[in-house]
Amino acid sequence: MNSAEPCHEREVPLSANQIETLRVIHNSGPTWDGDVPSKVARDVLLAYGLIAKVVVRGEDGFQACTYRGRAVLRAFQRETENTRFR
Repeated sequence: MNSAEPCHEREVPLSANQIETLRVIHNSGPTWDGDVPSKVARDVLLAYGLIAKVVVRGEDGFQACTYRGRAVLRAFQRETENTRFR
C-alpha cells in the first residue's frame, strides 16, 4: 500500500492477539523476532502490510510498524476508548 492510498483502518480484521502483537511492535520497535509475542500474529500483520521486516545495524530478524499499522492500531484504540466510556 502506498502512503497516498486511503487506509480503511477498521476493515482489517484482527484478533486480540494480533492487536497485542502490533501494539508491542509499535511501542518498542524495531522488535527482534525473539521478542515478538506471537510469530503467527506477526505473519498475519506482515501479510496485511501493518508491519515490515527491517535490518537493524546490519542484522536481519527485526520487525517495525508501518504507517498503515499505526493507523490501524490507533483506530482500534479509539474504538476501545469509545466502548469503555459508553
